[in-house]
Amino acid sequence: MVSVHPATGRWLSGAAILGLAMAAACAGQATANKTYLDKVIHGKHMSEITARAAAQLAEFEEKKEPLLLQDAADQLEKVDLAKEADAMKRLVLRRETLETWLALVALIDKNLDPNFNAQDVPSVSVIPPRSGNVAYPPGADPKLIADPQARMQYEAALKKNKEHAEQYRVQTWMKRFDESFSPKVERFVRMSYTTVPGDQREVNETVKKLIKNPRRASTLTRAAAPKQ
Repeated sequence: MVSVHPATGRWLSGAAILGLAMAAACAGQATANKTYLDKVIHGKHMSEITARAAAQLAEFEEKKEPLLLQDAADQLEKVDLAKEADAMKRLVLRRETLETWLALVALIDKNLDPNFNAQDVPSVSVIPPRSGNVAYPPGADPKLIADPQARMQYEAALKKNKEHAEQYRVQTWMKRFDESFSPKVERFVRMSYTTVPGDQREVNETVKKLIKNPRRASTLTRAAAPKQ
């Protein structure tokens, strides 16, 4: 079986056609598997502010540097819906801002370790194992240890403590940030959305798409709910 490629006009064999079809199917599957969080972070934005914030969230996913979350939050706080004179553009900006705020929340929930123990503080330095009759001081250069087995044991302990220290730094920072940041998101929802059904529906649907933590979802939807 042969056919003509629509772009090049060249004849293609059956194997080539099958290859193109499989590639297209794989591309389609990758798009289908893309989460709503991915779409918010990597998709197009009308606003330069939300676009910058989303780019910082994407960079956080790659580097896991929590200060990027702070940078994104700082950007989103600059959004002023009242300055957008066009009513339709204002609605788009409001939705973009809500989605990006909630994407930030989703990344916090995704990366906060529920089993994190703040009392499990990493060591300031690691004590090398004894090598024969030699006792090395804490933090000594592994190259000083002549015994290969003792040196490998020490290097493994150094690596483990370094990873522990980094995890402790990230988790401690994110926990504190979450405590100060969450009220800002709730305030945006409360101040930007009315109690009319359309506004309520937009908040509820966006929360449902982005927030997997039931407790967090409940708090956010209540922020927009009609006050009793």
